Amino acid sequence: MKLLFATSSVGLGHVTRDFYLASHMEWASIEWLTAGPALRYLEARGARILDISYNLMDLSSVVEELFIDGVLKLTLRGMIKAYRVVKDNARVLMGGLDLERYDWIVADEFWEFFFMGSDRVAFISDFLEFKPQRGSMLQRLILPQVNKRMRMAERFKPFIYVGFREGTPNYYGVLYTHGEAPPISEDGPVVINTGGTRVGGRLKRLAEAALSSLGLPHLTIGPLGNFTANPLPLIASSKLVITLGGYGSLVELARLKKRGVIVPLGGDFEQAEHSEAFAGRRGYRILDMGELNEAALRKAISEVLDEEPQPPKLRDGSREISDLIRRYAKGYVSRSQGTS
Repeated sequence: MKLLFATSSVGLGHVTRDFYLASHMEWASIEWLTAGPALRYLEARGARILDISYNLMDLSSVVEELFIDGVLKLTLRGMIKAYRVVKDNARVLMGGLDLERYDWIVADEFWEFFFMGSDRVAFISDFLEFKPQRGSMLQRLILPQVNKRMRMAERFKPFIYVGFREGTPNYYGVLYTHGEAPPISEDGPVVINTGGTRVGGRLKRLAEAALSSLGLPHLTIGPLGNFTANPLPLIASSKLVITLGGYGSLVELARLKKRGVIVPLGGDFEQAEHSEAFAGRRGYRILDMGELNEAALRKAISEVLDEEPQPPKLRDGSREISDLIRRYAKGYVSRSQGTS
């Protein structure tokens, strides 16, 4: 069966989990649609990328403009710009993409499908609604309308929640990232993970200074450091990871049972929610980006290095999700062929 993976262009958390999910779909021939850093990742992994991907605008760069020194400053102008990028991308796709070529579509927070008419879409998301920043009257006025549209995602069949809140409707487990887990050790340098965007500059500066003052060898990965198509070996060999609160980064911490100092982006409700899964656990500290300083990082690093990590238990839902999508695609093929 033929599948299209339409993956969010924001950061790398979406594309890395989708790439892992696709590795469990040996029953499918897969093509990819995305933009921005996700496109670069797929190129490095040798994926089959649709040419129209190179005509899409990058939503990741728009999101980066909304952050100042690691803290979200969501303005009306910024929200309108993001909306227009998504809508313009949808126009490009409606004019040049033949969705009838595919037996099913997997859309991972690929908002363009809210403006497109296909009913053969499995929609993946790690959150269920946008939450306003504290004290923002503008967001309190606008986000209810955005969430009304967000709830339209539930019209997609199936709608798949892959966040950290087990028991949530449509939950099948989380999605791991990249591929199979490499051997685990503590022989490598401390890893500073700045995520898939360029908004982690503050964390990079302060973490590198703190680690240098402690005499700990370290390596920065991500667009602000060393880009690698598969950072799992680096993370697996590290005794400590200092990271933002992105989905993939936290899944990797738990999966590989690595100590972590977690600094969610300021004002980012998704990163704050995902980080809560590590709160109060040995081997982990969660710091506030808005109040981050070198001394706080040094203290957190010293504390977690003396603790045995006890990460949250995250269930890998990739096989179950693969089987679920296969049933939908198989049903469509059977109906289109006129068979029972």
